[in-house]
Formats: sequence, C-alpha cells, structure tokens
Amino acid sequence: AGCAPEVPKQLASGFDMSKDSLAFANFATGFDDSTMDTELMQRMFGDVACQPGSSPCELTPGARAFVAKANKSMASGRCEGFAVISQLFEADKIHPVDFGGATARDLDIVDNEPLQREIAYWFSTQLVPAVSTKKTKAYMAKDIMPVLAEVLDPKATERVRIGMVRKKGKTISGGHALTPISYSVDPKVEGLYWLRVYDNNNPDAERQIKIDTKNNRWEFEAAENPEQKSRLYYGDDSNDNPLYLAPVFDRLGQLPCPFCDGSSENTVTSSGGARIS
Repeated sequence: AGCAPEVPKQLASGFDMSKDSLAFANFATGFDDSTMDTELMQRMFGDVACQPGSSPCELTPGARAFVAKANKSMASGRCEGFAVISQLFEADKIHPVDFGGATARDLDIVDNEPLQREIAYWFSTQLVPAVSTKKTKAYMAKDIMPVLAEVLDPKATERVRIGMVRKKGKTISGGHALTPISYSVDPKVEGLYWLRVYDNNNPDAERQIKIDTKNNRWEFEAAENPEQKSRLYYGDDSNDNPLYLAPVFDRLGQLPCPFCDGSSENTVTSSGGARIS
C-alpha cells in the first residue's frame, strides 16, 4: 500500500479577507441587474447563443432556457458568484477598479450595475458542465486535507470553491458555496483540522469548517443566504455527504456551449448554492 501524502500542519493561501472579500453579504433579491441576459450569454458562449443572422442578437431556444434556469437558480442567493468572483479578484484575473474600487473590499453593490451583473455571470458558470460539473470532485473528510494542502499552496495554479449541501437519506437541499483561505491542525485533537473560509453570508469575519479526518466528519453552520435561518451542514459515514471542490480559473474566457448542436447535458443545481455532480 502507498503512503498518504504528508499534510502541513498549517497553510494559508494568498487570499486576504481585508481586501479580497466583498464587504456586503450574499443576496437573493433587491438588486435587479444581477441576472443573466443576452449580453452576458454572448460573453459566455459567443455568437452560438444567438439565432443565426440575428442582429442584434436574439437568443436561441436553448440559450433562453439556460438564462431562465440560471435566473431561477439565483432566486435563493448568489453564493456561487461571490465565491468565484472573490478568488478572481485575489488572483488578479479580474480587477476591482473596473467596478469602482481599489480592492474588492472597497466595492459597493448599491447602484453598481456592472458588479451586480458580474456576480450573476460567475454564478451562472456553474451551469456549464464542461467547466464545472465534469471537473467538480467530491471528498469526504478523511480524504480532503491533502487536496486542500495542494490548492491552498500560494504557488497553486488553480483556485477552487467549496460547495456543500445538506443531505438526509437521499434527499439533498440547501446548497452553499464558500471560498477557502487557510487551515490549521488542532493541537489538542488528533486528526482535527480547522479550515478557514470566506463565507459570503457573513462577510465581516473568517469562519471555519471543522474537518475531523479521524472520524471522517465535517461540519459547518450556515444558511443559503443571510435572510434564512442558519442550520448545520455536515457529512460523515451516516449520510455519505462530501464536500465538493470545483475549479475557478477554468471558467475564464469563452465557454463550451452546453445547449448547442442538440446537446442536452444534465445539471443539478442546489437552490441558490453550489452545483453538485
């Protein structure tokens, strides 16, 4: 049998809550420009989203269905958009100055149409199977720490967002998406790690996911959005509920069209949260 990779006792990415997180909370309603539309569909997929010969662009039936699904999925919150955009700001892949601030933390969502639309755009990238579902990987607590050590290394060439759902039996509900920042081992409990995250429902402080590798259990208290009551998310041997790591940088640039040429790839989206495979 091979040896398990060594996991450093603590590790921090380059993510800085004081400048890379957004100062306002995840939202479900109140900012009407935070939706997908024809312009954002052209940005995401190019002219294949348009009816042939249409000028200005008229979306194809498949593209209209994608828009409707994306906007319906945002009805309970836009945590995926927050988790992705914050990492893109930190990695200098997109720039806060284009949305009115020197850092992400300086940005205001009120009357900021470009930022509202940008959050909707990055939320909706989770609905593109080629860059999300097909590359999302699931890890139980006993297996996730070596992977987190790799992606949180400041020299890592990719970023991930953490997705989680509530699971009881075969019933899945209440998805949420988070941005991993750092972790440390608990000096008093064997196999216990504390994973620090930017929780976009609570933008003013780091929060922590409890990861017990010895007992194969993770725990996090959260809601789909700040307007809802917080409840426990967890995964262990009783419900076989993993944490989902999805890449961020793969979503940059024009994306493969999931509704073109008769394609009918299925996706599953937890309400307002992170898509799971």
